[in-house]
Amino acid sequence: MLNGVVVHAKEGARQYYQPIQSQLSLSYQAIDIVNALLNVYPFSQLYIADLNAIQKLNSPYTSNLTVIESIQQQFPQLTLWLDAGISSHKELSVWQTLKVRHVIGSENCTAIVHYL
Repeated sequence: MLNGVVVHAKEGARQYYQPIQSQLSLSYQAIDIVNALLNVYPFSQLYIADLNAIQKLNSPYTSNLTVIESIQQQFPQLTLWLDAGISSHKELSVWQTLKVRHVIGSENCTAIVHYL
């Protein structure tokens, strides 16, 4: 997710990511995409990559925090796995209001190891 919308991530070329286009939904809004996915199959888990947080584009990453909160509220049956590029206790604290499973990338571990 980038700037509050679901994007088509391809080959890590983030500068070229565009809003997703799918036959499942005409929308690229996260709530609509999650709803469309759940209409196809009753998934119990959802992985979310917050590209704003991963790239440290905004602080405190509020552009996607509110969207992720909305997903959690509207779909409480889902376990959310969140990759937010967390590399410090300060960054981790931004997400403490959410009940998510944090995905910690090894590229971020040098600064966060003593917080876990």
